[in-house]
This record gives sequence, C-alpha cells and structure tokens, in this order.
Amino acid sequence: MNLLWKGLLFGIAIFIFFGIWDYIKERAIDWSDNIIRSIIYAVVYILITTLMDKNEKAN
Repeated sequence: MNLLWKGLLFGIAIFIFFGIWDYIKERAIDWSDNIIRSIIYAVVYILITTLMDKNEKAN
C-alpha cells in the first residue's frame, strides 16, 4: 500500500479515536482540535515510516 494512503488511513483512525475520546470525556467534540491533531499524527507517522524504510534499504 502506498505510504500516503497509509498516512491518510492512520490520520482518519486517529481522528475517529480522538472524536470518541472527546465525546466520552466532555460530551462535546472539538472538531478543529481533532483535525489538527490528526494531521500532525499522520505527518509524523509518514516521516517515521519513511525514515525506517530508508534505514532498512541502507542495511
């Protein structure tokens, strides 16, 4: 699977997780905060996965 698709799916999963977490915690969903967190987690996931793949190919 392409790395960008994996990052997108990971971001969507994080968005759903934080949405459920916020609803359980506060009975309200802060959409903007969840979107920003999801984007950050997805970008970090893509960067870490890219670095790990590059490291495996170098060895």
